[in-house]
Amino acid sequence: PNDERVPLPSRLLLGLPGPPTTWLTTVIVRCLPPRCQQSSLMALWPQPAWSYNFLHMPYSCHQRRRRYAFLNFTDAAAAKRFFHRWDGSTYNGSVIQVRASKNQGLEAMVAHHRSIMENLKRYTPIVFVGSEPVDFSEAVADIDRWRAGNQGAHAGD
Repeated sequence: PNDERVPLPSRLLLGLPGPPTTWLTTVIVRCLPPRCQQSSLMALWPQPAWSYNFLHMPYSCHQRRRRYAFLNFTDAAAAKRFFHRWDGSTYNGSVIQVRASKNQGLEAMVAHHRSIMENLKRYTPIVFVGSEPVDFSEAVADIDRWRAGNQGAHAGD
C-alpha cells in the first residue's frame, strides 16, 4: 500500500517511507461492533499476547457506547504487529480500522484521560450523610457492602 492517500500515521505503522516508528505505541481502533465492550476486547486481544498496558473504550451518555478504543503497546513493534493483524479485519460484522492515536505513550494517555475524568467529576451525583457530602464511589461501596450483608438476612423469608 504505497498509496499517498493512506493517512500518514497509518503509513508510519505500515513501515512506508517516513520518520522512524520507535515512538509510535498508541493506536485508536475504529469501527468496532455496536455492542462491543471492553471485556470483549480483552478476550479478543488477551494479555500478555498483545503486550498492551492501556485499553480504554470511551462511553458517552448521549451516544451510548462509542465504537472505538485506544490501546497503548509496550513498544512500537507490538503496535505494528497489532496493526498488521487487525487493520481491515472483520470482527462481529464490522471492518476494523487501526490508526495511530494523536496522543502517544502510556503517560500521555493517562494524562489525557485523567483530565477527562476530572472534568466529568462535576457531573457526579453528590451523596450526603447528614449535611456532609461523601465521595460518590465511597457511597456506592458502602451500599454494596450493606446489600451483601443483608442478602443472607432475607434468605429465609
